Amino acid sequence: MVNPRLKFLKFFLLFTLTVLFLRLFYLMVVKGPYFEEKARQNMVRSIPLPAPRGNIVDCRGKLIAGNSARFLVYLLPGSQANPVAAGKTIAKAMGLSSQAVAEILKRIALNPVEGALIGEVKDKEKFFRLTPLQSTIPGLYFAVSPLRFYPHGELAAHLLGYVGEVNETELKDKSDKGYKMGDLIGKDGLEKQDENWFKGEPGAQLLKVEVDGKVKEIIGEKSPRPGKTVCLYMNLDLQKTAETELQSMLYRISRTRGSNGGAAAVVMDVNTGGILALASLPEFNPNSFARGMSNKEYDILMKKAYPMLNRAISSAFPPGSTFKIITSLGALTEKLITRQSVFYCPGYLDIGGTKINCFVRSGHGSIGFEKSIAQSCDVVFYILGRKLGIDTLINYTKSMGLGAKTGIDLPGEIAGNLPDKHWREKEYGYPWYDGDTVNTSIGQGFVAATPLQVTLMTATLANGGKVLKPKVVSRILDNDGNSLQESHPEIIRNLNFSQEDIETVKQGLRQGVLNGTGAAANSPLISIAGKTGTAENQPCPENPGGFNHSWFTCFAPYENPQIAITVMFEQSGGFGGEYAAPVARKIAEKYLELKRKEQKKHEPSAGNPPGR
Repeated sequence: MVNPRLKFLKFFLLFTLTVLFLRLFYLMVVKGPYFEEKARQNMVRSIPLPAPRGNIVDCRGKLIAGNSARFLVYLLPGSQANPVAAGKTIAKAMGLSSQAVAEILKRIALNPVEGALIGEVKDKEKFFRLTPLQSTIPGLYFAVSPLRFYPHGELAAHLLGYVGEVNETELKDKSDKGYKMGDLIGKDGLEKQDENWFKGEPGAQLLKVEVDGKVKEIIGEKSPRPGKTVCLYMNLDLQKTAETELQSMLYRISRTRGSNGGAAAVVMDVNTGGILALASLPEFNPNSFARGMSNKEYDILMKKAYPMLNRAISSAFPPGSTFKIITSLGALTEKLITRQSVFYCPGYLDIGGTKINCFVRSGHGSIGFEKSIAQSCDVVFYILGRKLGIDTLINYTKSMGLGAKTGIDLPGEIAGNLPDKHWREKEYGYPWYDGDTVNTSIGQGFVAATPLQVTLMTATLANGGKVLKPKVVSRILDNDGNSLQESHPEIIRNLNFSQEDIETVKQGLRQGVLNGTGAAANSPLISIAGKTGTAENQPCPENPGGFNHSWFTCFAPYENPQIAITVMFEQSGGFGGEYAAPVARKIAEKYLELKRKEQKKHEPSAGNPPGR
């Protein structure tokens, strides 16, 4: 008879072996892939390799924005028992602020397996402080990464914009685009507008990590793919001239008036809408934002007069007498006057017993229409404005591109302001008067335009009535230099001005440069036709001196228009012909010089005539 105790022992052993077998089967077969992956993660770490941003080049392929190298510090969170403490230790050694440390801890929490970016080593001293930590902090790793670099510093800063680290809001908005904390992203200007083109495809470096967290070797790498190259209509040399001349005149103004305003200049191809130069002063150095700006640097920058404001597209000013181009075309088109019309200017216009002065208080006397443009006679345009009426005048203004965004391929553009009867009643609660109409007819009062809008107005006159969409980007190239996207002239609308009326206004502008208010723009090298503007201001908190804005807008060459130029000095306290016109002349002359160089480059040499 079998002993019951022995029988129970056999059953117990069989049961135990069965349980052990099932558990072993579960661990090896069912959960085997899971533990295999965990084991792989314990010995392999991934370091992200950011992609270089796409280059920005001018119309001749000259580099405007590219990339340089920066030395980055990563922490492999899975290599430490307490990654938060390790991150704090590294951040302290790098001298980072408490706010920066908080951002780092977020990255560590969001990247439990991938390397978390701690920051950039910008000098040898920090590097020497960090190197010894590699022996005490497992998973501390150094890598080389691209840094956005602007070789010309502040040049074209407002057009280019700048980059900075992606923030939480941007991460949420672009969660499907592959951005991570620590990545760079366009914050303003072209960098922001064309972010999708500039952003490349990141790569990764696979590291074999030992049990103690030390990196043993690189076991694999996926190379990042750079972003696309963005080609501009801009000519770098023309941009330099525009900014240099603006800066020189601003210095003169500050010495003369003591004012601390800004300036802007826009150069546009009247046949394509391409922006050949776009300048706004004061400006900033986008390299400072790319590498990270200190509080001290930021404080110094902010002492300038709104250095982050792109005055060319994001700030509107009364256009002054440049607006008379629109009043002229409207009056001619409505058949209120002809080219031969003659007026009399006693120095003022009486409206309901109130005398509104001409800028020449003694009056121009008997004056023909073209000469009234050249001499900028306010009384003539007061008369024309009253005859047109505010509604008709505003309709012509809208048709020329004022009062609405132009659609330029840059962020931050504003529409300016076009007042009418309804606007006045809504904003101020009282009706529109004749005095408001005559003010508007000479670009004063409530009308406000950006320098880009005034340039578009002048370009429309110069090209015979085509309102073109202004464009900064001419084409996009892939990494092999193949064209992905080409820009073509885009006509927003064709205006029904007669060519005879257009020529009448053009002739008035030409006379304005030859012997009128724009004489400072007269050049022996290139024929310029243009209109001055001096926008008067009342004292206010931002302009306690009530200093004028100075304008000059023009096109050249007069016989065969190719470019439109607008120059504006904010709160200069002087006349458009005094400050803005000379700068426009220098820009036009530089354009001609560059054009001739380009033509000469393509001419056949004397020893090799065509067909030989």
